Amino acid sequence: MKIYIKGTISTIIYNNESNGYTVGIFRIKETNSDDPSVKGSISFVGIFHELREKTNYIFYGNTKVHPKYGFQFEVNEYEVVKPSEKEDIISFLSSELFPIGEKTAEAIYKKLGDNAISKILDDKNVLVSIPRLKEGKINKIYEILKEYQDSNTIIIKMTELGFTLRQALSIYAKYKNSTLDIINDNIYMLLDSFDIPFMTIDDIALNMGIGSDDERRVLALIIYIISNICFSIGSTYVMYDEVMHELNKYVDN
Repeated sequence: MKIYIKGTISTIIYNNESNGYTVGIFRIKETNSDDPSVKGSISFVGIFHELREKTNYIFYGNTKVHPKYGFQFEVNEYEVVKPSEKEDIISFLSSELFPIGEKTAEAIYKKLGDNAISKILDDKNVLVSIPRLKEGKINKIYEILKEYQDSNTIIIKMTELGFTLRQALSIYAKYKNSTLDIINDNIYMLLDSFDIPFMTIDDIALNMGIGSDDERRVLALIIYIISNICFSIGSTYVMYDEVMHELNKYVDN
């Protein structure tokens, strides 16, 4: 059974901005787990592209016992809960994500109703008639909602290419909305920043249509081959002919 917990983040204890690894405390409102330990507040760990306190999330994963930190919920997938009822929408729009308070959020709901989020995404100008809501804040609200929508699209696209969800989240945490541009420009650049096996990147690149003799691939292959040979023989240098011999196994002549 796929275990989920639904609720809010009460505290973020640790966050590594370079790879998205995060540790925090999650306040559970709902779960499908029968484990009595999965209730109230629970420690969680996982890779996230962005998290906000007081925002509603659903975390999917498994429980584990860390030898040092004890009982934890290890998150494999997650999503922001899209509010669909009055209290949820007002709570969402007045959370730390947005530059408005509860009264303005209530005014937005009163004007736009249960479909407030989708209406704003369709046309941000629906907010113009909200009292005391100036252009700068209207733009900010729209940009934040659009970013969440775009991030889900990007991450789904990456998993379709062949990245695991954990890899996709880690890459997105660094490059945000430029992620697909980076991948399309030179996917092999990811080898410098992330602990992703060369063959994983190479398989995805070839499936994307990159030629076997593409300059970007050949350069990455040379570095990969040299590293492998040096590691296997415990040396700091390698002969040119040896590199070329191995390279010819990967590149069509």
